[in-house]
Amino acid sequence: MTEETFGPYRIEQLLGRGGMGEVHRAYDTAHDRFVALKRLTPGYHDDEDYRARFRREARIVARLREPHVIPIHAYGEIGDRLYLDMRLVEGSDLSDMIRDQTLEPARAVRIVDQVASALDAAHADGLVHRDVKPSNILVTSGDFVYLVDFGIARSVSPSATGLTASGSVVGTLDYMAPERFESGPVDGRADVYALACVLFACLAGRRPFTADGTAAQIWAHLNEAPPKASPLNPAVPAALDDVIAKGMAKDPADRYATAGALAQAAAQALTTGTPPPAGQPGPAALAAPLAGLPAPATPPAGQPGPAASAAPLAGLPAPATPPAGQLGPAVPAAPLAGRPGLSTPPSGQPDLAAPAIPPGGQSAPATPPGGHVTPAAGWPPLASPPRGLPLPVATGPQFPQSGPQSGPPTPPAFQHPATGPQPVAAQPYPPTRAHTGVVSPARRAALAVGVLAVVVGIVVTSLIVANKDKILGTGTTSSSSPSSTPTSTPSSTAGTSTPTTTTPPTKTRTPQDNALLDALPAVYRTVSTTCAPTAPDDGTVATVRCGDVKSDDPYAPPPAAAEFRLFADRAKQDAFFLALVSSRGIPRMDERGGCRPKSDPIHYALFYRDTSGPLEGEFTTCFLADGNAQVWWVDTKNLTIGTLKKPGDVDTLDKLDLWWNHQILSAF
Repeated sequence: MTEETFGPYRIEQLLGRGGMGEVHRAYDTAHDRFVALKRLTPGYHDDEDYRARFRREARIVARLREPHVIPIHAYGEIGDRLYLDMRLVEGSDLSDMIRDQTLEPARAVRIVDQVASALDAAHADGLVHRDVKPSNILVTSGDFVYLVDFGIARSVSPSATGLTASGSVVGTLDYMAPERFESGPVDGRADVYALACVLFACLAGRRPFTADGTAAQIWAHLNEAPPKASPLNPAVPAALDDVIAKGMAKDPADRYATAGALAQAAAQALTTGTPPPAGQPGPAALAAPLAGLPAPATPPAGQPGPAASAAPLAGLPAPATPPAGQLGPAVPAAPLAGRPGLSTPPSGQPDLAAPAIPPGGQSAPATPPGGHVTPAAGWPPLASPPRGLPLPVATGPQFPQSGPQSGPPTPPAFQHPATGPQPVAAQPYPPTRAHTGVVSPARRAALAVGVLAVVVGIVVTSLIVANKDKILGTGTTSSSSPSSTPTSTPSSTAGTSTPTTTTPPTKTRTPQDNALLDALPAVYRTVSTTCAPTAPDDGTVATVRCGDVKSDDPYAPPPAAAEFRLFADRAKQDAFFLALVSSRGIPRMDERGGCRPKSDPIHYALFYRDTSGPLEGEFTTCFLADGNAQVWWVDTKNLTIGTLKKPGDVDTLDKLDLWWNHQILSAF
């Protein structure tokens, strides 16, 4: 059998075929990884409408960057054929799962909740998916869910309709909202209708309306009452029928305002037997798990599960234990009021532990003030800086320290980066423990004169060579020569917003330095990038700073500078990142996904490096500080924390995060 190749891709088995594209498992020889490769069907090569839809899907997915939307690695055109390179997700589509069986109500609601998270993110960007159905929902072995196929998504506008120019309906009739068949505006509530249909299908094991034929299906969506699942599945409470009926209301104004509101109403109906009153909950319903409900069962030891966002409805039972070697769902710990819970690492995973005794010899209180329930061990409430955790000695921005607070952090912590935290004047880099002296101009001149005197003697030429770094003020010295210890000389232009992009001071490399250099992202291991070790920060064993990086990403310019830190163990790594977010009052919001500075408040969240979902402790955050856009992420596999910086505003921050997605995350 002849092996098919497509550019750098080696094509393997067909994974699926849709209306305008085929998806194959493929091996990316350029990046040494397996991917899901979607290509426009050959019959549509010359169809500009389908080509435009295909390109639109690529742009939409790249722009969303939401945990329940499969991230893309690249997209473009090879040999006049459009393609989309996506992360390969091992799992089953929901239509296969419910073909011959129904789902337990708790599992069905948990799946719908994750789809709702993806839909709300799309709606926040002004996009309507328009084809929400079981076959477009992928479920992994740990019941982590992805919504796929944004190929027919459309922007919301007064002129948007459910019809194409040719008059044909785009989508799947079985799950299509009534307004899609009319010449009126369509918004996110059409997806809410479809999601309610999906919930019914999960519970009943069939589509909502069983009429055969296109005309009969359209008539049913326009005229028939929403079906009830409880007569078809005794495990379904009648309250869930009410939720489905409201989600499938003929008039969009009578439906839930958001997909998240539908999911939260379903969870409440499942746990209390009564759906919430009309109009509740609102768009912010998924901001926290339902209070007072039992936590899901713990997944098998040593099996990290998806993020807390995978099961934000805390009252729902966990899915069945996956087979050995497969990944289970996350376990939300008891949450703070109004905030998502912090997941407890499964047994066998390092805890995010803080030192038992903080500096000063006083033990941290066992119970936080006000009677709040403390999240997972080692992760104090984000309402106040952690006690007992060392604040980072930054080599970049200075993080303001604040005393303990009795309530939630005050603004600007929860405001939009562009209008919330005000950039403060850049401070000189503080000396680290290895850099304690200041070399004044007079001192440097004296050193130079002394060296010139030595140069006169030929016999000491070797000594001059050995000490030339001292003369330049860039080398490191041993602790036995404190008078000549060089430092990072403060800039005379304090307050500038331009990160340093010159070659960092050289130092004698340690094994830890070499280990960190070897662990740098591939884009920073090229000969065209300037990266060099510097004195390690407190809490780290090695620190590397990088200048400009060469990148040809057409959608996002590269950062101006980067910093990477290596830690001795997970506890120190966790403490460093926790100190960063706590000192800025940044809350954890896994359900909102990664950096979304144009639509979401500042937050940090788990990110996703592979098909198994996230690993607890692998967080990312972004914010503006000192006039610089900054993106931070935690890599638990290499025990590193990386930082990207670029002068600019919220638009710069958004593009910097996109560059991180394309150049670093996609290469993990």
